[in-house]
Amino acid sequence: MKKLFAVLALVIAAPALASFVYVCDDYEADYSDLDVYECDDYEAGSADEVIYLTEDPDMAADDELVWYFVDDPDYADFYVYFTDDPDNADVWIYFENLDY
Repeated sequence: MKKLFAVLALVIAAPALASFVYVCDDYEADYSDLDVYECDDYEAGSADEVIYLTEDPDMAADDELVWYFVDDPDYADFYVYFTDDPDNADVWIYFENLDY
């Protein structure tokens, strides 16, 4: 539980850390800063956080709850790994797309 609160503090309190995100594959899972379980529409009410996805990097730079996925880890503020096992996740997140 202590780790969950630390992770949530990372996601919520650090705007620069929640903008440009690199998604780790299975081989890079050990390097992730955050193991995420992605809630589907039926589980949205159980999510710890709602994160908005964008394809506009300027929008991601302005808000800690907006993520822009990058392909190059050198450009990422932090790394996430998506797990299929909710028990292994640091945080449950529900994603919404920004349609601007």
